[in-house]
Amino acid sequence: MTGEIKKISTKKFVSVVVIFIVAVSIIVGVPYYQTFVGPWYKPVLEVRDKTFNRKYFMKRLRMKLAGVKKNQQTISIMLIEEIQNKELSRREAEKRGITVTAEEVDKAVQARVKQSSSGEGDFGHLYESLLRGLRLDPEDFEEMVRSDLIENKLFESFLSEIPDETNQVFVKIIETATAKDAEAIRTRLAIGESFSKLAKEESIHLKSSKA
Repeated sequence: MTGEIKKISTKKFVSVVVIFIVAVSIIVGVPYYQTFVGPWYKPVLEVRDKTFNRKYFMKRLRMKLAGVKKNQQTISIMLIEEIQNKELSRREAEKRGITVTAEEVDKAVQARVKQSSSGEGDFGHLYESLLRGLRLDPEDFEEMVRSDLIENKLFESFLSEIPDETNQVFVKIIETATAKDAEAIRTRLAIGESFSKLAKEESIHLKSSKA
């Protein structure tokens, strides 16, 4: 009987301890999450059905601001539009079957690391130093490089669709002050007078430039 009472007491004690730990975790954890963790996952931009949070935005911003001391606020604003354009480019590239290989990404990463480094050294060390300065993981950096490559390929695809020759339309305008003046000029053109001559004589724009 005594043994059963001890077992019950032990279970109650364990239950109380568990409840206490859970309560403390909630009291401490919720404010901590709301203050230090939650804000990083708040939406900054939505492009159709995809949401970009503050954490992603800050990763991109660190790359943009690397070595930049002026116009940081302007760059931050422009980055919003850039993220939107890259997502739209990604979707369009996907429709067109445009892809980027792992080899292309590796080559572009090496080129960027060399451009960003101030001196010579082993690529691995230079890469680690760059990532440490940007506070990025290799996966994050490579994903951003891949995004740039896809956008470039899409642009090249657009250029390849532009024909060598296109139809062109030249529009000539004579600016007039009133409808009556315009009708008079139209009548003179109908009987064969030179458009250039009438433009020099009657166009408000050309008249004002001579004054």
